[in-house]
Parts: sequence; C-alpha cells; structure tokens
Amino acid sequence: MRPSSRDEFSTAIICALTLEAEAVEELFDEIYDRLSGYYRKQPGDDNAYINGRIGNHNVVVCCMPGMGKGNAASVASSLKISYQRINLALVVGICGGAPYPSSGGEIFLGDVIISDSVIQYDFGGQYPGGFEEKTSVKDSLGRPNKEIRALLAGLQAKNTRRDLQARMLRHLQAIQRSNPEWHWPRSADDILFEASYQHKYSSPTSSVYCCLDGKSRDVCKSALDMTCIHLGCDKNRISRHRCDAEKCIPSIHIGTVASADTVMKSGEHRDRLVKADNVIGFEMESAGVWDNASCIVIKGVCDYADSHKNEAWQAYAAATGAATAKAFLEYWIPTVREEANEVQIPLELSAVPAIEEFIEREDDLSRIWDYLQPRFPATRKVAVPLELGGIGKTQLAIHFARKHKDDFTAVFWLSGRDRSALILSLSTCFPRIIGHRMNDEAKNEEDVEQRANQVPQWLALPTEIGRSFPIKKLTQEDVIQLLLQSSGFSAQGAAQVEAEGPRLTAADIMAIVDRLDGLSLAIALAGAFMRETGTSFKEYLQLYNDQWSELQSQAKPTRHYQQGNILKTWTTTYQEIQKQDPTAATLLLLLAYFDNRDIWYELIRGGLNCSHTPPWFEAAVSNKLAFKARIKVLVDCSLVEPRQQEGSFTIHPVVQDWCFHIAASEERTVQLYELALVSVGYTVPRKDDREYAQLQQRLLPHADYVIQREKYSWLEDKVAVWRALSKLGNLYTNQGRLQEAEEMYQRALAGYEKALGPDHAKSCKLADDLASRASLSATQEMPDSMPSNPTAGQPRAVSTLQHSLPESLQKRHVFSRIFCRR
Repeated sequence: MRPSSRDEFSTAIICALTLEAEAVEELFDEIYDRLSGYYRKQPGDDNAYINGRIGNHNVVVCCMPGMGKGNAASVASSLKISYQRINLALVVGICGGAPYPSSGGEIFLGDVIISDSVIQYDFGGQYPGGFEEKTSVKDSLGRPNKEIRALLAGLQAKNTRRDLQARMLRHLQAIQRSNPEWHWPRSADDILFEASYQHKYSSPTSSVYCCLDGKSRDVCKSALDMTCIHLGCDKNRISRHRCDAEKCIPSIHIGTVASADTVMKSGEHRDRLVKADNVIGFEMESAGVWDNASCIVIKGVCDYADSHKNEAWQAYAAATGAATAKAFLEYWIPTVREEANEVQIPLELSAVPAIEEFIEREDDLSRIWDYLQPRFPATRKVAVPLELGGIGKTQLAIHFARKHKDDFTAVFWLSGRDRSALILSLSTCFPRIIGHRMNDEAKNEEDVEQRANQVPQWLALPTEIGRSFPIKKLTQEDVIQLLLQSSGFSAQGAAQVEAEGPRLTAADIMAIVDRLDGLSLAIALAGAFMRETGTSFKEYLQLYNDQWSELQSQAKPTRHYQQGNILKTWTTTYQEIQKQDPTAATLLLLLAYFDNRDIWYELIRGGLNCSHTPPWFEAAVSNKLAFKARIKVLVDCSLVEPRQQEGSFTIHPVVQDWCFHIAASEERTVQLYELALVSVGYTVPRKDDREYAQLQQRLLPHADYVIQREKYSWLEDKVAVWRALSKLGNLYTNQGRLQEAEEMYQRALAGYEKALGPDHAKSCKLADDLASRASLSATQEMPDSMPSNPTAGQPRAVSTLQHSLPESLQKRHVFSRIFCRR
C-alpha cells in the first residue's frame, strides 16, 4: 500500500549518476511516485526524487545534478527539508577501489565497498613543503550511529558475510535478467597496471608531447580520452590480469572510504592513502552528504583509482552496488521508538549557528531546564530570558536547544521580530508536523491546533520578544576568557599575559572588562576588532573612550548575531519605543547623562528648574506616577534595570555610550546635558534637610559625572545653569574638595556677569554670597562632634579653606559689600 505522506519514508538512497539511480530503481519491489508527482516537495527543495519500496522499507532515491562533494551537500540538505524522518542514508553507485588493501586480500573490478568510516583526503593545508593532508578526519566526519555500527560489525562475521554476499548475488542476477546492460563487460578484461605507470602515449608523434620525456609526469588531454588498447599502454607493465568472467563472483569489502572533490587518478597517491589510512575505496560524494546526515557508502568498484580508467565497467559496478544495497536493507531493522518519539521532528538551526566562543552558563541552563522540562508537569510553560540586547540570550537559547533536542518531540526556532516574521516562521513549521497528506493543508485555526496536538512535547524558541526571569551576566572570569578568545589569545592566565609584553597587560584587560561590564556582544566585537586590526588592549580602550561612534561603526556584525554591531543592537527597540511613547524614548537618552549606577525620580525632577523646560520633560516628570510609567517601558525593553531596595534605576555603561551617540545624531546633546546639570545642581540639599549628609554622598557621583562631560558655551539666559553650578560649588565645599568648588564658583560667577552684567545687583550679591559662603561654610556647617583630625569627605578647618580662596574672589567680596550698601 502506498504511503500517504512523505513522513512515512525513513530510508534515502543518494546517487550521483543517472546510471546509478537506474540500477537502484531496477531493484525496487514497487514504485510509488516519480519526480514528486504525488508526494510533492517543500519550497526550497530542488531535488529530483523516485519513491518506492525495497523489501519492508519505503525508500526515496535522490538523483544528484552532478558528481562531487558540493552537489552532494546540497542534495542532502534539501532532502531534509521535504523528508524529515529519514534515519538511514545510503550513498549508492560506483567508485574506485584499492587493489591491495592494507588489511590483506585483493579487490577486483565489480567488487563492492561498504564504508564503516569516511575520510576526506583533500582536507588539509598548503604549506611551503607541499600539501599536508589531515586524514584523521575520521574523527571529524565521525562514524555512523551506534545502531548502524552494530549492524556493520555483525556483517563482518564470516557466516553473515557469506549470507550477505549470497543475497547480493541473487539480486544481481535478477537485475541482469531484466536488462543485459548490467552484465559483466565481456569486451574489457580486469587489468591492473603498476602504480607508477601512467596512462599516456608511449611513442613520440608529431601531435603529442607527453611522451617526449620519459620522466615527465605531464599527460596529454587526448590521452585521457583514450582506452588503454587504443593508446597502446605497455602490457609489460600489467601487474594483475583477470579475464574469466564465469568464475568471477563479486566480493563485499567493509572498511574506510576516502572522499574528495576530485577524482583519484594516481596509482601512487592511491597506494599512499591505502597504507596510511587503511582505505579500501575512493569516491566523491559521501563527505558532502556527511555534512548534513550520517551515511553509509555502498558502491561497486569500476576502476582502480589510477589513470587507466575504463568506463566499460561502470554499468556492472552500478549493478553490484545496487544489489548490495538491497541486500543490506534486508538486514536493516531500525529500533522501534517510543510512541511520543514517533513524531520526532528534527532540530533545524542552520540559520542561527552557535558561536565558537560561547561560555557555558550551567546555572542559567539548569534553571531553564528545571522549568521547561516537558514531563513534570506536562502543561504549557513559557520562559523568556530577560536581559539587555547583546548579553547572550540568543546563544543561550541555541545552546539549550542543542543540548535538549532529544528531550522534545519538536523544536522550532521562530522569529518574533514582528507579526509578519512570526507568521512566516510558523508557516514553515506547521508543514513539518506529520500525519497529514501534503495537499491537506490547514484551513483555519482549528486545523492548525489539531495538527499541533499530534506533537505533545514542543519546544518553541521565539526570539526578540517578552520577559520573565533575568539571566545572569557573565562572571568576571568568563568575561576575561571571552575577551581573550575573541581577540586571538587563549585564556591561559598570567604566564601568557607576561609573555605577550606591552600588547597584553592585566591592567589593560581589567580596564576593558570593567568598561564593557559583562556585555557579551560588546566583548566579542572588541575582541574581533583587536584581532583583525592588530590593536592592543590599551589602544582599544583609548579609541573606545575618545572615538566611540567611529569605532563602533567599523565593528563588523558577527554571523552569529543578526542584529549587527553595537550601533544597531538596540536601534530596533528604540524605534519601537519612539512609536509607542516618544517621551520614554527621550527620557532614556537623558538618563545617560547621569552616573549610571543610581538614578531616582527626585534627582531627575530637579531639571524642572531649567530656564526653558522642554514639554516632553515636563510630561515625563510631572508626577511620580508619570515618571514610573515611562521607566516601566524602558525596563520592559531591558534598557534600564530597577534597583528594588533603593527605589532607583541603573543603565548599562555600553547602553549609556550608545545613548550619547543617538542623542548626538538627534541634536539633543546640549539640551540633555543642561537638564542633567540643572537636575543635579538643584538637588543639592540644604543643611537643614533631614537626609542632608546621606543625600550629599548620593549626589557626589552624579556631580562628578556631569562636570567631567564636555563644557558647553551656554547662552546668556541660562540663569538656572549658573545657579546649578553655584550649588555644586557648595556641594564640593562641604565635602572638602576645594579645587572643584573653586572651579564651580568661578564658572557660576562668570555666567551671572555675562547674563546680567558685572554691576547688576544679583551679580554683586552672588559674588558676596559666594565669597561669604566660601569663607564661613566650614565654620557654620561643621558638626559639633567634628574630630580634631577630620577624615576624607568631611569639612576641613576654616584656616585651610580661607587660605584656599582665590585672591580675586576675596577682593570682589569686599567690593560687593561696599557697592551693595549704596
């Protein structure tokens, strides 16, 4: 009975040549479909298929468009799109054989090779001394799964091998009865030449050159197109000759197959690989298939992988290979899976590859597994890691999916960037669910739900949406490891740091680690920039501080992070916030102009004292509820993080740098800096405030931060700025930081004189107040319990303060007293 859908096919046979596919089709017990007329194909699948039955197996034959590893990889990849339940792939056809395997015995034309492993002999590196092969690729390409390896081991037994060969011979005779094309080629004997003897002209003629020098290894193109008989190959160089067809029964050999993207046509090179890696056959497809699926090579020997090739043996070799494949399938009984796993849908993450430098986060992975594991309880669960863009959420999800892919019956990767992207992702997933004819498409939500219910243990991984529990930032140790790996250094500790000299110092590493504060994307991009440009750690930190925007614009997006570099990482989120709440978007930019570690409502609200307060700011801080509503938008997008106990908020330093870039591009820098400066200045407490000392200490980092930013030439009407600067002078005076206090007083006084004139009563009064406060504040505000030797951060003695006053300020103080009495 013909299967109802593609999902009932579990075995694939891949053939490079039409001749090979025809031989396999000859041995089908039943043909179901040809060229996907009934079963159709998924979009993006360009393969040509023949569907049928061989024994108890539903088999799909894939016909490749040509030979070679690239074509094989493309065919195998497309096969997985339409036929997702394939658990056995056979590469069937013809190959070159090793006449004398290192394990002993002989291989003749028409014999069959079955692989128990595959090496890729054109994989390696070109060195000055020549090409160095990495023929230990057996470990890279791997071996078949345990189930197939067990069967191959069983076939090595003498009696089983004899039975396999008898079955192969029976199937070979059946195909030969149907068409004489598959018989032994009586027009060509089985001839093996010496390994060093090349297929080339043996006597000079006027039209050829490859025979002029007997030692030359050049071969004429015309010689390659001729048979040994027509070319006149020297019979004295024949090392083995077999001509009795009646007594020649094909043998089956199991061992290592060598695969490459070129045809092996060198007897000497062949023998070196045979000796070094116990190779028994040579072909061109299995390495490409292995990139996408574990496979078994079953091929008939049509030549000896030397230059003396003869196409006369290809049909017979294709027949023996196909006959052995059918005999092999008669032994193949796949393990019956549990009912839940009978709807297993393979994990497909080719579009989102895992990064090489991923740092294990076992705590986070364990927490996610404890919550999402499908059996206890067997109900729908949703977990959305919440963190800053670039912190590593996507890679964490990829790693979780790869680690637990066998614990779920279906794993789907969905793009949640927007509604259209999500619908597109879902549309590619639902056709993969088994149990329906391919033309029985879901018509409505009920059909979709019915089909989805057939997969009881889903794992869906939508990206770029939602929030739940936060994942942890990388530890300092992990950050250092990621930075060293991505910059081209292996994390081997202090010994290597010292060995690298000035380019790599522990102090420079820690400076970058602290500056990037555990943000995985920023660390990876920094490392990549240093590796690709030869920039030292110290130079990179200087570029980061001095030319942030230019540096980030040159950072290349990694192939593992589709959002791009730092400049682009949060742009999509920011644009969405602008659409949803423009006030919240601008408030985010303002927060960057404060110290990022502790920001609270009352601090921001001080900006209402500006001379010209922008409407968006008034809306944002009109009351505490309005402020929290805007902050919630930013918290939900992971751009701001709440500090619950302190009732304040933090912003990541790299996001802070990004905000400066956005503010500059929107020409908001001066406005935002003014708001921040006035906010901090007008929040400086009076000495009779209840939390006077505590608030001063809390304000000090913000004061330091705003005054170290670029100093702007303020307009004359910015009276609030001058008042804020004078208040900052009071703050620094009370903290004993007289140099900063003097700078603030002088800037404030210069501003007032510029705005109101030097003889204006307010300017004179300010000069008097500034000088008086500077000379008396230490006495007036010194606590009764002030110790005789004050510590850092406490007011200094009056005499010290008075001697520190600038002479110009003291003179102005005297002048203002005289002037203001008039």
